[in-house]
Amino acid sequence: MLHADEIVTKHTLQAEKATQYFSGIMIDSRLTSSEYSLKAGPGNKDISKLMEPVRRLNQHSLAAVNMIIQYKTKLKNDISSCKLFINVYPSLIDHILREAIYFSKLLSGLQKGVEIDMKTDVIMHESFWDEIMSEHSFFIRGLLDPDETKLFELADDFGKEFEDLKKKASVLNKSKKDISDLASKTLISAKKLRDFKNQGVQGILNCKIKSIIIPLLADHVLREANHYINLLESYS
Repeated sequence: MLHADEIVTKHTLQAEKATQYFSGIMIDSRLTSSEYSLKAGPGNKDISKLMEPVRRLNQHSLAAVNMIIQYKTKLKNDISSCKLFINVYPSLIDHILREAIYFSKLLSGLQKGVEIDMKTDVIMHESFWDEIMSEHSFFIRGLLDPDETKLFELADDFGKEFEDLKKKASVLNKSKKDISDLASKTLISAKKLRDFKNQGVQGILNCKIKSIIIPLLADHVLREANHYINLLESYS
């Protein structure tokens, strides 16, 4: 996780400062600064003493994410019934709600000691993240200035590409070879999308790209691409 830049990227701190400047919302960057100093411990260390603290941390995280799910669900319902106006796409609210529900299910499984079925879980995770990557691409497409035609077309192509990858994952035979082959192909596409997002963050921070994309959102979707790449590398 640390080497994959899925917790923080080289842009995160600058993106937080820029977002705070543009929005007027105070962001406590001390946590981000601390995350930059994280280091992996020795791989052969006895982790038995960490199991209970981690279990408690997961339980606190589960309670917090379930509260967030309730809030996002209310937000989604208020928007869909025209009780609330927002300046982002309603489908983006649905997107972040599904991410929260996904995270809650993962935490719940960990807490209950649910045994992992690699074949089923690989396909489930890949289908989920293909959809997330596709939606990211379409959100980027819709938030770019109309003058950014080349970037618009690239984002649109990525959206369609990951839509297709999701369809392939959903009908995939559960053989180890088929799973590995699709994960390897998806990994290539994910790395290309990661590079596109990375260039996007740089372009937004350096005022080279015209858009209505908040810098921290650009960095956020980059981190999620890095997370997916990390998962795919473990599968393939």
